[in-house]
Amino acid sequence: MARSEPMGPPRAGDGLRLAFVVAEFHASIAEEMLRLAQERAKASGFVAGPVVRVAGAFDTPLPAEWLLEQDDVDAVVVLGAIVRGETAHDEVIAHATAATLQSLALEYDKPVGFAITGPGMTLDQAKARVDAGARAVDAVLRVVEAWQALQG
Repeated sequence: MARSEPMGPPRAGDGLRLAFVVAEFHASIAEEMLRLAQERAKASGFVAGPVVRVAGAFDTPLPAEWLLEQDDVDAVVVLGAIVRGETAHDEVIAHATAATLQSLALEYDKPVGFAITGPGMTLDQAKARVDAGARAVDAVLRVVEAWQALQG
């Protein structure tokens, strides 16, 4: 099949399936993060995987685990925004979620991109950081490249 553009050099993500978990508590922010992350994933050669939406950041580890258990998912990117409230609740949620997602990456030996912004942010600061999803795809790509380099 002929391509309309040159293929260029192989990309590290070529053929790897990337799934997403989206915390929708701040839905407009999360959806923009997802859009930018999916664009970056496509540009990096990843194959689109499932998108799972949950209520908030605290809810993301379990569906991330379900995705990591699937043989046809090579990596997961988790997206969302945690905005500062009147208590330290945002800090508790952010730290617990980050630690759990990192543990899942180690348990399943698959990259987990962390694009949950916060804690301590205002809503305007969260809106200004929607590129975190694309940066999390970049981080997954770097882990994949490191793994590929170690393979020889």
